[in-house]
Amino acid sequence: MLNRKIKAFIGAAVADVMLMTSGFTAFAGSLGDINSDSAINAVDASEILSEYARVSTNQAPKFTEAQKKAADVDNNGVVNAVDASQVLSYYAYKSTSGTMEFEDYLKNPPAPPKKEPTIVGSWLPVDEEDNTEGIAFTDDGYISMFFYSTENFSFGTDGIKYQDTVYPYSSLVSEGDYITLNSEDKVIFEMKREIKGDGYNGTYKVTGGELHKSMLWLALLSNKNDIGDTTMTVNIDGANSEIWINKFLQYKVNGNTFEVVVPEGAEGDNKPIEFTVDEDTLTIKNENGSTTMKRVK
Repeated sequence: MLNRKIKAFIGAAVADVMLMTSGFTAFAGSLGDINSDSAINAVDASEILSEYARVSTNQAPKFTEAQKKAADVDNNGVVNAVDASQVLSYYAYKSTSGTMEFEDYLKNPPAPPKKEPTIVGSWLPVDEEDNTEGIAFTDDGYISMFFYSTENFSFGTDGIKYQDTVYPYSSLVSEGDYITLNSEDKVIFEMKREIKGDGYNGTYKVTGGELHKSMLWLALLSNKNDIGDTTMTVNIDGANSEIWINKFLQYKVNGNTFEVVVPEGAEGDNKPIEFTVDEDTLTIKNENGSTTMKRVK
């Protein structure tokens, strides 16, 4: 009788152990599912990042061995941000009706969806070496122009270069977010800092001076009677600079053509211009020929 009770107890205990082991094995084998909720999502990625942060800062880890195994999705013995990134990528894939299981996804990830061709972006012509003048189409229907202007405009160790002259920093007046460069009886530029960086680095809106006049002159050549929303900005990064003329013109897309909107009261031609986009290459065709450009932003 006692032996039968002992055997029954042992049998029940073994069954419990087997059940526990089965549950543990299922969890440990559920790669990416850190909180064992049968889903692989941003919560799991967050848990992995938190554990990585703890270990990286010499704090006590909180993951169990099973969680470590589930978190080490690239199976390199380390739980880190790469594992979290893969979990997030899979979550994004599943969110777009992906059907692959996680382990299959890791072994043979699907190719990323091909981007729809769009003219929106910043482009430089490829027909000339060292071309520094580009054009940008914005998603709100504006055309901007940009110039890599380091050769003619830069903040260097010896002073501020503008065109062929280097002006000493003593010629620069700084008041809050505004800087003004003076030269004898004229103002070279007046600018307001919009985005602050180290030293003189940052993004500036040009508000006056000879530099601002160049934008007005360009507007005149383009038959613009009113500059409207058009602004000039300068990006300064060390000895490098970019000048942007923002929202210079407007455009409208119709299929594979676009039209430049002729400013009100101006004379001009708004004939449709054919374009094709092949990944990062833009080809523009009109009656005078074609221009090929590469995407830079």
